[in-house]
Amino acid sequence: GLSLFGWARGGAIGEAYCVGGVVFPVEHTTFDNWIHVMDQVLVDLDVDSPIQKARGGLLDGIPLYGGPLVRQWQERAAAYPDALAQAMVQRYMRFFPLWAIPERLATRDATIWIQQVLVEMAQNLLGTLAGLNRHYYSTSQFKRTARFGEQRTLPPPNLAPPL
Repeated sequence: GLSLFGWARGGAIGEAYCVGGVVFPVEHTTFDNWIHVMDQVLVDLDVDSPIQKARGGLLDGIPLYGGPLVRQWQERAAAYPDALAQAMVQRYMRFFPLWAIPERLATRDATIWIQQVLVEMAQNLLGTLAGLNRHYYSTSQFKRTARFGEQRTLPPPNLAPPL
């Protein structure tokens, strides 16, 4: 495929390729750096890190090489710590009471701000549910809302349509 772009950040380098119209990002890092970024989430409880997205991908991934090592990482990621679940709920359980001031908003031409608050509340709802259900979550390029909703064990039912 055609290389679209590359990047370097935090001990890793990456590139993205387009194959059959689908973009595939690939990131290269050392084992030590991978353990370090895993620890940022699992030990340091970095709930805002986009690395949370990589944790979820690790659990869903199928190793092409180094299966035993990858399975060790998958087992570690699957053991979602209680402290991380609590930190996720504490971070994301924040909701602006937009519903309490509709009459004031109508006269203020605040359409963009209202949409921003609605998106932030949706992201906070997803983050809170992720913590309660022990799922990795990142607001960074969030996709597959329906699948996320299906993976939950706690309510509300039919999460994706209203979002």
